[in-house]
Amino acid sequence: MDHSTDVMATRLPHVFGVEHRGRGMADARVVHEHILRTRPKVVVMETSDEEVPRARATDLRRTANVPPETWAYEAALACGARVVHADRPKRITYARLLHGCDMEELDEAYAEEAVRNYRKILAGKHSQTWHKKRKDAFQRVVVEERDAGMARALAKVLEEHDAEDVVAVVGRRHRYGIRKHLVQRCRRSKGQMVRGSMLEEHLGWTVDVPEDQEWRKEHPAAYGVKRALFERVLAMATDPSVLQDARRWMGPMKPNEAHAHALAEEVYGAPRMMLACVPPELRECVVCARRGQERSFAQAIEDLGRVRPSQRGSGYSDHALEMLRGLHFQIQ
Repeated sequence: MDHSTDVMATRLPHVFGVEHRGRGMADARVVHEHILRTRPKVVVMETSDEEVPRARATDLRRTANVPPETWAYEAALACGARVVHADRPKRITYARLLHGCDMEELDEAYAEEAVRNYRKILAGKHSQTWHKKRKDAFQRVVVEERDAGMARALAKVLEEHDAEDVVAVVGRRHRYGIRKHLVQRCRRSKGQMVRGSMLEEHLGWTVDVPEDQEWRKEHPAAYGVKRALFERVLAMATDPSVLQDARRWMGPMKPNEAHAHALAEEVYGAPRMMLACVPPELRECVVCARRGQERSFAQAIEDLGRVRPSQRGSGYSDHALEMLRGLHFQIQ
């Protein structure tokens, strides 16, 4: 778990960067104990007013997988701290990612998430000079927009309270961006928290993006592919509960949409499609082909990559599905 220890810690609040899954339980206990020990006046959390966590002490003792936000909420109530919900509603994030981005952008986001996942797997084993981080649609909409928005909410709290009286609990992926915005704001105001704009380009971060019903009606197959890409990106980058929540928000599909969705889901759900989307240098680090099959494997992966919308493909094809269903290469 990450938390603030930099040179400006005296002017910035304690910001916990926690895991929402995996090691989240250990993070939850640390956050819970810190709040009860320091008794801050305000606890700022990565939730919106529409998604207030409900918790009781008995729930925390009996449940093994309670998220850190719930522990923080219970600790804030126990010490009488005011809870501030700094994030926008999830439905706005879903809409800005699904309706506000095109298929090509979602395809590139899928590729970037595949690269991030393989980087984690290969960390410390291979050189990582073959990839420079890029700002894809997921990074822009789900991470950076919310970093700026939550930083603005936190800055507003700091106009009324000293930094030592404030604790923030956010996802690990947001901590660096939030602190960066706060540090920039401190420098612009000569070290003092003052009122003012922050990152003007993100002022519309709470604006919903309506669905283009006409486009969906005229292009049912394209909508099915786009929705499959949206779901795969969420599945790779977030907790399973987020994907379930997003599916409830989207609602059911029509039969002609569902058919294209199922085919694109089969293509993009395959590990070989992930390999088809990453740079060749990274692919060589991940794949171990049997002797004599290196050339055929490389060609198959290259062919598979041609169905990507960012490569002017449709998101699936009969040829791609035949390859995925019939070929089994040795992959480590």
